[in-house]
Amino acid sequence: MVNAIVYADQPAEAIAITDGKITFVGSNQQARALQGNQTDVLDMEGAMVLPGFIDNHNHVFEAASEAGGSCELSPDEDLNGQIPYLEACAEQAEPGQWLIGYGFSLEMILDGKANAQTPLSLLDEFFPDQPVILMEQTSHSMWVNSTALEQAGITASSPEPQGGRHLKDPDSGELNGILLDNAGDIVMELAWNNLNNVFQRSYNGLLDGLYIASEHGITTIGDGRMYWQRGWYEVWQAARKNGDLTARVSLRPWIYPEGEPAKQLAFLEQIQSRQPDSLLIVDQVKMYSDGILTNATAKIISPYRDSFVDDMPYGLNYIPGGYEALAQRAE
Repeated sequence: MVNAIVYADQPAEAIAITDGKITFVGSNQQARALQGNQTDVLDMEGAMVLPGFIDNHNHVFEAASEAGGSCELSPDEDLNGQIPYLEACAEQAEPGQWLIGYGFSLEMILDGKANAQTPLSLLDEFFPDQPVILMEQTSHSMWVNSTALEQAGITASSPEPQGGRHLKDPDSGELNGILLDNAGDIVMELAWNNLNNVFQRSYNGLLDGLYIASEHGITTIGDGRMYWQRGWYEVWQAARKNGDLTARVSLRPWIYPEGEPAKQLAFLEQIQSRQPDSLLIVDQVKMYSDGILTNATAKIISPYRDSFVDDMPYGLNYIPGGYEALAQRAE
């Protein structure tokens, strides 16, 4: 590689690569001296050459996977403003299948304006028989319909899960279709695990995400979170085995708030991998201690001025006390 502007410790314009490894960085003249009969020479014509980028928090799998859904809502619209988007999603929905989507803003669809409908009733209007789950843009809440609640076994009298809440209408006490934090994650896991051909769709999405990352010069990725109970670990392992990884990846398995700590720890110890020459490393975990400020679920010491849940003025904890040992072992 010659006639380049090389980002290096010293001014350089050429790079020599042998067996996939950089063996020289310097001047054109020095690089030409290393050239042999079998050498391929790439003239960069003054283009800049940079080291591969490291993206330490990238949802490369989730963002590109077709299994994650193609129903896209608007973060800027209130409940009524989502109607055209829901109409478009209904047209592309597969009958009988879970419909997964994303993109709304919790603050916008629960803006406090007088509205004859709740998020639940509006979603039921478009999807009376098909289970639907829509992820908020921050991923800290889900919007679901009655069929999804029924399949998840959630009613107005269901106990609140660890690290999550089922929102209810303040007047009627009935569910309003919004599930905060882990309450939504539980239903999303149900949806993901019941999709048709989910492994292949997930695998194809992973390859699409890796291709986009490669196009933008990303050669090392810190995975944002790996929901291993959705089969994601097996997808990553298959990509590694098939030689389809185009980046070095540090996987961060998700710590489930409602699972037994001992069983999760056993799984984490089983998949832990720290080989420095491997493209796939598993030596960290992803764990939430609480929610987020914008949804009033982040844990705080003074009460929120405004909250979506009247009896939760200080936010919520994702992880119960029994997980302290797991957190220490993860460190």
